[in-house]
Amino acid sequence: MRFFFLFCFLWLGLASSIFSQDEDPEEFRGMLQTGDKKLKSGEFYDEYIIEAMRGQTLVFDLLSREFDPYLIVLPEGGQQQDNDDHDGSNSKSQIIFSAQKSGKITVRITSSRPNQKGRYLLTVTNRSAALAGATNRSLTGALATTDTKLTTGEFFDTYEVEGVPGQKLKVTLVSTDFDPYLIIKTPSGKQHENDDAGEDKDRAALDLNLTENGTYKIYVTAYGKGETGTYSVTIGATNEGTGATQQEQRDVVVMTIGQTKQGKLENGDATSEDGAFCDYYAFEGRKGENVVIELATSAFDPFLELILPDGSDITNDDWEGSNRKSRIELTLPGTGRYRITATAYSKNDIGTYNMKLLRGTSPPIGRQEPSRPNPQPRTNPQPDRPTSGPSIYGLFVGISDYNGRQSNLRYTAQDARTAKDALVRGANMPQMNGVVLTDAQATVANFKSELRRLATKVGPQDMFVLFYSGHGGRYARQNWQSSDPDQRDESIELYDAEILDDEMSLLLDQVKAKTTLVILDSCFSGGFSKDVISKPGRMGLFSSEEDVTSGVAFKFQAGGYLAKFFADALLQTNADEDGDGNVSSFELSQYLYERYRGDVKSNGPDDDDIVLSSRSMGYQKLVVDRGSIRPNDVLFKKR
Repeated sequence: MRFFFLFCFLWLGLASSIFSQDEDPEEFRGMLQTGDKKLKSGEFYDEYIIEAMRGQTLVFDLLSREFDPYLIVLPEGGQQQDNDDHDGSNSKSQIIFSAQKSGKITVRITSSRPNQKGRYLLTVTNRSAALAGATNRSLTGALATTDTKLTTGEFFDTYEVEGVPGQKLKVTLVSTDFDPYLIIKTPSGKQHENDDAGEDKDRAALDLNLTENGTYKIYVTAYGKGETGTYSVTIGATNEGTGATQQEQRDVVVMTIGQTKQGKLENGDATSEDGAFCDYYAFEGRKGENVVIELATSAFDPFLELILPDGSDITNDDWEGSNRKSRIELTLPGTGRYRITATAYSKNDIGTYNMKLLRGTSPPIGRQEPSRPNPQPRTNPQPDRPTSGPSIYGLFVGISDYNGRQSNLRYTAQDARTAKDALVRGANMPQMNGVVLTDAQATVANFKSELRRLATKVGPQDMFVLFYSGHGGRYARQNWQSSDPDQRDESIELYDAEILDDEMSLLLDQVKAKTTLVILDSCFSGGFSKDVISKPGRMGLFSSEEDVTSGVAFKFQAGGYLAKFFADALLQTNADEDGDGNVSSFELSQYLYERYRGDVKSNGPDDDDIVLSSRSMGYQKLVVDRGSIRPNDVLFKKR
C-alpha cells in the first residue's frame, strides 16, 4: 500500500520580488547565451534581484546539465557568497543564506569557466517557513500478503515526504514481527539504507541531512522473504541539518598546483555511493602538465579519485602497499577543471588527512599509452612479487550511465572498480595489469581495443579476467545453432551497442592465457556459458540463468550480487576453506553458491526499478561453468 502526507509546508513567494511566508518555492528558468553580460574573467551571467526580510533563511539551488554552474549571492551592504560544485557535483551549486537585515539580494547565475552556455534552473526556497512547519509523524502499518512484492518475496510499503535543504530527516522503523529494513530515496535518486540500527534486530533508522528540494521516498520492507506483520514508523524533521557551517563541509575546495591542504572526514560530510564520507577539491589544469596528487593520513585507509574534464576517472588505494597513503601521478591529457575526491575505503571512517597537489618532475608511468581510457598509475606496480612467473591481467567494464540507450543503473560502474581493486588487494594483480572502462568509456571500439592490447601482454602461464556489470539482453537468432535450442543470443550491452555471446567467444580467442575467467553480472548472462566457455582454459561465473533477469544489490551498495560476492571472496578469508592461502575453482564456486543462497535479494524498491513478482521471469541463481578447469586448480594465491 502507499501512503502520502506532507513532511512540511513550504511557504515561499515572489511578489514584487519580496519573499513572504505563504507561497511555494520559486523557480527561475533561464539560459546563459551569447549576448549576455560577462564577468571580467569572461563568463556569461544572468542576474536576479530579490528582496529578503530580516531573519529569513533562503536556499538558492542552481542546477544545469549543459554547463558547470557557478552561483553568486550579493546581499546589499553584506559579504558576497560563492559556490561551485556543491556536494562534489559539477551540475549543481547551492548557497544557504541567512538574512541579517531586510534588503535587496543580487543573485548571479554564471559558469565555472569562460564562454560556457546553456539552460539552467534556479530554485529559491524559504527554509525558515519550511522548518517552522516541519512536524513529526508517528504512524503504524502492516506488511501484508496483499502488499506489492519484490521478485524474491519481500513485501513493502511506501511513504512520501517533502524535504528542503537544511533540514534533517529522521526516520525510525520498529517491528517485533519481522526483521525491519528501511530505505530512503532522495529526489535525485540517491539511495540510503539501514538494517539493524545499533545491532537492534527490531529497529532500523536513518538520519539524513537534506541537500535537495523535492520528494523523498521512504520504503518500509523486511530483510527476509515473505515476512509480514505490524510495524511503527516515525518520520520527523528538525532544523539540525545543513547550515552555513555544515554546508561548507560539502563545498568544493579550490587548489592550485603546489598547495597542501589539511582536511577532515567527519559526520555531516557528503557521502559516496557506498556510504563513505567525502571531501571534494578542484584545480584548473593545462594539457601536458605533470601533477602528483597525494592523500595521506594515519587515521583511516584513504581512497583517492580524480575526475578528468571529459568525465573519466582515475582511482588509487594503498599506494605501493601502504594503507595510509593514496597517490595519483599523471600528465594531464587536457585543459580544464579536474576534480578530486578524498574519501575512505571503509564506511564511517573519520579523521584528519593531508591533501597535496604538486607539480610532477617527469611524465609518470601509466599515461604513456593514450589509448588507455582509465589508467591506474603507480611508479612501482608490484614491489612485493617477483617480475618473473605467472601474473594476472584484467579488463573491468561497468556502465551506470547509458545516455538514453538503456535505462541507467545504480552502482554498476563502481562494480568494475571494485572488482579490479579486489584482484589487486586480494590476489596480487599488479595495478598496471588492469584496465577499467566505465560509462561513456565503455564503447564497443574501446572494449575491443583494450582487449586486443591486453592480449598482446598475456603470457601462456598467466590468468586473464574479463569482468562486466551492466545491462544484458537477448536477441533472436537468424540461423539454427544446436548449442542454442532456444534460438536466442545473449548480449552484454555496452555504452553504444551490444556484443553477442558468439562474438565474445571470438574476441577471447586473442587471449592465450592459461586460464581465462569470465565474470558477467548482467541479465541473461548464463547464456554465455554455452558459447564462450566451450573453449579450453575458460571458466565462467554468471549472475543468472539465460532466461532470468539479474537484480541490483541495493542492500550491499553494489550494482550486482556477483560483483559484491566475488570481491568478498578475494578480500575476506571465508572462500579459502582449507586455509592454505589459495582459492581453487571449487572453493570459489562453493563460496559464491553459499552467498547466493543466503544473501541474494530482489531488485531495489523503486517505482521505476522494482521487478514485481507478477512480471518476474524467475528466481536469480548463480551459474558456474568451470569448463576444462579442474576443481582443485588454484585460481588465486591470496596475499
